[in-house]
Amino acid sequence: MFYLNKFYSEYKWEDIKEKGIFKYILVDVTLYKIIVQGMILCILNGIFTGAISNVNQFYFRDIFIKLLLFSLLGVTIGYLEWNFLKQLGKKDSKLDFNMFLRFIVIYGVLNWGVLLGIAVSNYFLKDFIMKLIIWGMVGMVYGIILWWIHYDKFKKLSNGTRDGTRDS
Repeated sequence: MFYLNKFYSEYKWEDIKEKGIFKYILVDVTLYKIIVQGMILCILNGIFTGAISNVNQFYFRDIFIKLLLFSLLGVTIGYLEWNFLKQLGKKDSKLDFNMFLRFIVIYGVLNWGVLLGIAVSNYFLKDFIMKLIIWGMVGMVYGIILWWIHYDKFKKLSNGTRDGTRDS
């Protein structure tokens, strides 16, 4: 939830575009959001499933694979989020069904569902695919709930400023 609060209070499009696309995607999203969150989830999953007490070469291989998957996921999410915020920051942007679907895919399915699916899977192909499907569907519901909760804030951002008035 931290990234959404920060997004609404500080990360208006005008603020984000000054960073540049590569810094935003690689540092802000991939490194800070996805890799750090993903590794914390992996550690918590290892603690609660007892995998950390049974560390072997396969555990490190799984962590390495998860780190690669988190990196790819972070770049994908960063690129999609950059384009979403760019569209949201345009003066003629509208909160239509396309924006709704993009939000659900970025913040629900990918940023929450797939991230958790990767963190809790154990890389047997059947288990990995099932967890991605299940957590992806849960992420879709999560994205819909987030959209519903934060719709008014998005409407203000799409109008140009935090208070809903248009910048000239």
